[in-house]
Order: sequence, then C-alpha cells, then structure tokens
Amino acid sequence: MTRSYFELPKDPFSANDNFQELQSEFPADSSCKIPQISRDSLPEGDENRLRPSYMVSGAAGVKHTNRSEALHPGADPFANWTKKTKIGRRSITRQLTLPQVRDLKSAWHHAKTVGQPVNRFITFRPHDINDQDAEQRIDTWWRWRNKLAQFARDNDFDFTCLWTRESERHTGKNEHLHVLMHVPRLLQKRFDSVVEAWCDGTDEIDVRGCTYQIRRNERGGEESVLTYIAKNSPQANRFFNHTVQYGGPIFGKRYGLSTNLTAKARARAAVAGGLRQDLRLPRVTSEVNNPVPKPANDQGRKGSRNRAA
Repeated sequence: MTRSYFELPKDPFSANDNFQELQSEFPADSSCKIPQISRDSLPEGDENRLRPSYMVSGAAGVKHTNRSEALHPGADPFANWTKKTKIGRRSITRQLTLPQVRDLKSAWHHAKTVGQPVNRFITFRPHDINDQDAEQRIDTWWRWRNKLAQFARDNDFDFTCLWTRESERHTGKNEHLHVLMHVPRLLQKRFDSVVEAWCDGTDEIDVRGCTYQIRRNERGGEESVLTYIAKNSPQANRFFNHTVQYGGPIFGKRYGLSTNLTAKARARAAVAGGLRQDLRLPRVTSEVNNPVPKPANDQGRKGSRNRAA
C-alpha cells in the first residue's frame, strides 16, 4: 500500500495569506422596506392584476386568449401571405419542382401497371374560394378529396388518385384543384352523375374521362393529361420540353398522391414484381376492371338450349 505525501491543509484559508473573505453589509435603514404584494392587499375584484395580460380566468363565459393575441392584438398571420415563403410549418410555393413532376409521372404510370389506371379527370372550382383564407382552402380541398375516397369505399374499390393545386400568378386568386382518379369501368357513369350532383347544377365541378394518350408538342416534349395538371413547372419545361403555364402561390402541399401510389408503395411493388419475375410467376393485379362474370346457369342464348325429348 502506497502512502500519498500530499495532504490538504487543515485550514484552507491559511494556504493563501492574501485571501480575504469579503462580506457585503447593507446599511440598516428602518425607513427602507421592500414592498410586498399579496391578494389580501388588493381591493376586491383586482386579483387578475397579478396575472399577465394573456392569462385570464377560467370561469365559464370568459373567452380564453393566447399569448400571441394578447401581445399582437388584431394581427392576421395570413395578411399578405402571397408575398411570404412560409407561415408556421407550411411553406408557400409558386411552382412544381422537377423531382415533384417526376414523382407525379412515376405514380401515373404505376397506377396503370398495377391495374388501376386513372380514367377520370375532375376539376373543382368553388365560387367562394377567393373569400377563404389560405388555411381554409386546405380544409376545403381535403373535404372534396375525402368525398371522392368515400365513393371508392362505398363501392368497394381502392382509392387511387393524383392531385395538384393551381392559382393565378402573383395574386393566388381563383385557386382550383385537379384530380386524376381511377374508377372501375362499370361504375364510371354512376360516378360522373354522383360527382356532378355535388355542385347542385353549377359549374364548380367538371368531370370527364381521360386516357394515357401521349402527343408531342412543337419542341418534341410530351403532352398528356399528366403534363396538363403539372404545367406549373418551369423546370419541367426546361428539361422535358413540357408546356409551361406559370402559376401563383399555394399555401401547403401543391400536389399529392394516394397511399398506393407513393414512392414507398412503388418501391415495394418493384421488389415484389422482380421476385415474381425471377420465379416466373404470373403478375398480380387488382382485377377491378375485369367484367363481372355471369352465373354458370346463364351462359349462352336461351334459344340454343337443347330441349328434352
């Protein structure tokens, strides 16, 4: 066992002769008193003076206000929102980027690959859209898309769609929503009549059929229903020679896909398809477009049946 030859001094202050303990003494003045505020010292009904201005009583009938409303009364976060780039956690965009157009195009082709080609082109143009603020528009478009998804749930087929939002350049007015959706062949007429009835005979909703036909413009670029809903992309015009139409500011998401068309869903389908191809197995599709088979006892014409002798 080793012994340490270093020992702390018993009196630590004796190690430094220059050390002097400082003491702060305030002059005793009986006339100087620290004011004390308590609830008992306030007149009756003035208890709220102890709270900040943004904290009010929780009694019934009293309106609760938050800190931002108290510190900035009457402030509108969406004032001049068309000139901003971000409000809260949501961004304000003015065009579709090249990766976003590629994502839309991949999802468009993937829908056809899995047997659910988009064959309905729906455009929503509410008459009161200019009276809604930027946040209310997000809720409006969500409700319309949810009605389309509800039709798919009621008729027992997968909801497959792509959508984009557009508005006037600089002003953000007359915002509208384009949706490409898959509807089984036997339900298309019923779908058109149901969706058109949502607008009570007005021109707020336009429904028409669409195909995967691709034409070429004068610059050699592709023109299709997909390039039409993605026309607010100067980058696609530069790299793909797509026809461009400059759009206006959009608060929130500018485009979207159903869950079965996202990049993750396409990656899973690619892996599964590669395995089935390696194993020489038949491709699996949804088979929603196949005609409904007739009952076994209803095959052929009635006149061709052999009568019993």
